[in-house]
Amino acid sequence: MFFIDLSPLRHRDFRRLYVSQFISLFGSQMTMITVPFQVYAITGSTFQTGLVSAVELVCLVSSAMWGGALADRVDRRKIIIVAEILMALMVALLGVNASLAEPSLVLIYAVCGVVSALNGFHRPAFEALTPMLVPKSELAKVSSLSSVRYVIASLFGPSLAGFLVSSVGPKWTYFADTMTFVVSLGLLLRIAKAEIAGVPEAIATSSPVRQIVDGMRYLFARRDILGTYIVDWCAMAFCMPQVLFPAFAKHYDADRWLGGLYASVALGSFVAAVLSRWTTRVKRLGVAISCAAFGWSVSILFVGSVAHLWAIPVGLFLAGAFDTYSGMFRLTMWNESIPDVYRGRLASLGMLSYTSGPLLGNTIMGLLGDAVGLHRALALGGAMSLAAVVVTSALLPTYWRYRSSDAVTTT
Repeated sequence: MFFIDLSPLRHRDFRRLYVSQFISLFGSQMTMITVPFQVYAITGSTFQTGLVSAVELVCLVSSAMWGGALADRVDRRKIIIVAEILMALMVALLGVNASLAEPSLVLIYAVCGVVSALNGFHRPAFEALTPMLVPKSELAKVSSLSSVRYVIASLFGPSLAGFLVSSVGPKWTYFADTMTFVVSLGLLLRIAKAEIAGVPEAIATSSPVRQIVDGMRYLFARRDILGTYIVDWCAMAFCMPQVLFPAFAKHYDADRWLGGLYASVALGSFVAAVLSRWTTRVKRLGVAISCAAFGWSVSILFVGSVAHLWAIPVGLFLAGAFDTYSGMFRLTMWNESIPDVYRGRLASLGMLSYTSGPLLGNTIMGLLGDAVGLHRALALGGAMSLAAVVVTSALLPTYWRYRSSDAVTTT
């Protein structure tokens, strides 16, 4: 009744995609905490650590729309494969750089920017490919499974990385991530071609720029989908705590607990995802997304307001749970109501929302951490996020009233 439904994994190509992306995501989560750990160790500045996110944001914005347009024209599987090959080479370069006596900070920024730009091609193709591999009736179940994949990787990837970077250094963490891409590629190559059927001639023959404009027009005509982007962006842009984790570990003189801070968020996400079967029965998805974003904001506000060590894992655990439920509801709404010929472009727009928010949030939080202190930064960010979620939800009635029965056809 409560536990996750695994039935979509019976579909062979979906199962291969699911496992491949779990493996590569596990490695990426390791690199995700290794980079800020290494940058903070080199600079001792939360602002310069947060600057990595600013670089990633600029590069992602520059590529994502092109990636979405490409995903609506060609074999989505091929896009994923090429992107993962190039990302593997970039992560290996981080490992080589970490092997030097004096690693280059500029190279770290540059490589992170390139990987982020490649993700602008990879992610829209992946999100657009997934609904092609399962029946529409199982899309809500797929959303829950996607969350489980993410949270397990987020739980164990950072924990392992925290151990590796504090014991043998960043180099081996980067090389381990490189190997996860190799395994992932072996599975991706066994998935059948994913060419899009029934692409209108106007799209197939139009320029990428016209495709992008057409996708944006469609999004602004779909205020319900636009609302999912705006509410989530507001919640994340004002209170992303991850950039402060290395500084918290130093503050409490507990470097080995760095992975545990990330794992607290992931553990909350994991518990929420495992006990997520009830989410497949939720129909008022707009209301559900806003409630989850509200819970995320309150949880971060709690961490910042209660300046005790015990409050950090408790608040982060709750934040992770609310974030996971928000992601499930958003993905269900997208998968059930976006036509297949628009999936790539709207996936790229969605990615700009749910990645630019955290990236900007890390930059802002890094600046606040240097300016007002760690706990005050989280308290201020949580309060701003809370206000933004309430206001934006009130201003988006179509989004707020959305029900699953209102979903448009996806054919």
